[in-house]
Amino acid sequence: MNKNHKDLSGKVVIEYNAIQPQNSAEDILNHGTAIAGIITANDNDFGITGGVSQNVEIYSVKVINDDGKIEKQVFLDGFEWAISQNVNIINISSGFSNDFPELRALIDTAVEKGIVVVAASGNTFGLNAQFPARYDNVLSISAITEQKTSPNFAANGKVDFVAPGVEVVSLDNQGGYSINDGSSYSTAYVTGIIAEYLLNNDLKQKDDISSEVRKFLEKSSLDLETSENIVGAGIPILNK
Repeated sequence: MNKNHKDLSGKVVIEYNAIQPQNSAEDILNHGTAIAGIITANDNDFGITGGVSQNVEIYSVKVINDDGKIEKQVFLDGFEWAISQNVNIINISSGFSNDFPELRALIDTAVEKGIVVVAASGNTFGLNAQFPARYDNVLSISAITEQKTSPNFAANGKVDFVAPGVEVVSLDNQGGYSINDGSSYSTAYVTGIIAEYLLNNDLKQKDDISSEVRKFLEKSSLDLETSENIVGAGIPILNK
């Protein structure tokens, strides 16, 4: 991501390029910078109003090639690095169409260590969610429009919650701002909400953290009275 963006000043603690570890985690695709902006853009007199949570430290991991493709081993290396940093939340705004045991094992390791894993359900156009969002111990996030309807690219299957994912304004990799569509950006909203929840709640039992977070999100969500396969428990709301 563009860690030098004015609206991310002081937020990026460390970065890791799992593709080329000797290089910086530069955001060529204008993806990671937008995700970070939704989560925690500075609430200042510059640019957008601010991210969901101001109390976030970003550990930036680059796993997507500059052509938009993801290599399995690179993704696993980046995920393993994130676990080693003892982070509280891993936001995965990407995924795979197929399951594989190495990914499932790393997800289980993260959750057992008390890390909450939040993943985009994917822009699957009515197909089931991608992996790792489809795992039971991962929070699967899909998109919703401003009118609280489901966009045509939304997943239909293992969806736990939804959040804004159409015409979302956030930061861009050039130091400015962009408008974005996709469940990647919805995932960032929920990550910000979880960050606020963890900040204000001392969860002692590490093996229960993910389930406690899920319960909180379910209780705080706006029920859309639509098929759970499309919207899950609804839209998580802060300070409901």
